[in-house]
Amino acid sequence: MTKRVNCWAHAIRSIDKRLIVFNDKIRKEIRLDIVNMQAIFRDDLFVHATQLFKKKWIEKNYSSIKEFIDYFMSQWISKDSGWYEGYVDGLCLPSTSNGLESFHDKIKQALNRKRLRLIEFLNE
Repeated sequence: MTKRVNCWAHAIRSIDKRLIVFNDKIRKEIRLDIVNMQAIFRDDLFVHATQLFKKKWIEKNYSSIKEFIDYFMSQWISKDSGWYEGYVDGLCLPSTSNGLESFHDKIKQALNRKRLRLIEFLNE
């Protein structure tokens, strides 16, 4: 596997924690732009959208917005951009891993949340 896919729900939760410093209007606008970028199905359009997003918000010339944009571009574009729909061409991947996480939770419940080594787990 050459690309690591990230769960959209986890990505947006992390982003929301950083957006909390803004007033409702700015927070909603930035979040909407990010949500719209998440729906993009082509790499070239995603790259272009992220450049336009950065340009749009940097032009506001507020230090708090610049700090957020620096964080967002570093963490969610340069480092972990696997959260948008078109990240892996030709594969039908879910936006979230909620199904897998739900299954994982059921396993943890069945084992009474015990931490087991692999052999112990397989024997259970």
